Amino acid sequence: MTIVTVIGYIVSLLFWALMHFMGYNTIQFFTNTISAITHIYIVLIIIWLAAHKPPRWAYWVFGIFIGVSLWLTLANNQYLLHIAHKNYSDNYLNTTIKIYEQTPAPVAFLHGRMKYERSSQKHTFYNVLGAYLALVKGPHTFIHLTVLDIPISKGTTRFIDKNLVHTSVLWQFIERQKTQGKFQSIQQSQLDLIRKHNAGYLIYSKRAVIAPELQGLIKERIIDENTGEVFGVLKKSDAN
Repeated sequence: MTIVTVIGYIVSLLFWALMHFMGYNTIQFFTNTISAITHIYIVLIIIWLAAHKPPRWAYWVFGIFIGVSLWLTLANNQYLLHIAHKNYSDNYLNTTIKIYEQTPAPVAFLHGRMKYERSSQKHTFYNVLGAYLALVKGPHTFIHLTVLDIPISKGTTRFIDKNLVHTSVLWQFIERQKTQGKFQSIQQSQLDLIRKHNAGYLIYSKRAVIAPELQGLIKERIIDENTGEVFGVLKKSDAN
């Protein structure tokens, strides 16, 4: 059983490495597989320990395995947090995190023009701006305002692309406005959505095109010198 588990780890890791070398973003093949295998392995070991009376060293081995697994999970979380903010300047991070920590509020964000070369770039849950705010204890609310820019593929992923767009908050909000006869424009709907959710901040990349309706909401801008990303603090009178 241990040999099968190790082989599963190695095969999933090698497959991810091969696909990554070919230019595909397939880390899920490793992370999802290793999670399932680990859970199955732990359950089977517990059953085996309960049914037999192994020597004391077997318990030590199992305990070490559990400890290493937990350590890897925590280390991975810290690594992801590091990745989320490694490209930003310290001044930008310190300023924005301090502001957000003092007054937590939903965050709206605008991507600039993207090529959407990978499926992960279309994923509205993971591909967000302001991921560094995870350094502040949550919960956090992000409102994707450029989800309608995501192109719908003509290939096998078209159903996934449609689902990502059609299940987004902005799409559903606009559809309700159309049904109620309140829809005016996408820019106005973005503004209405910000007000509806009492958003306190607007984060946008340096390539983003900001409509005048949204420009008028911003009372303060903090610009990152490394990425050009802008952290905008919204006016309370308009955002609420």
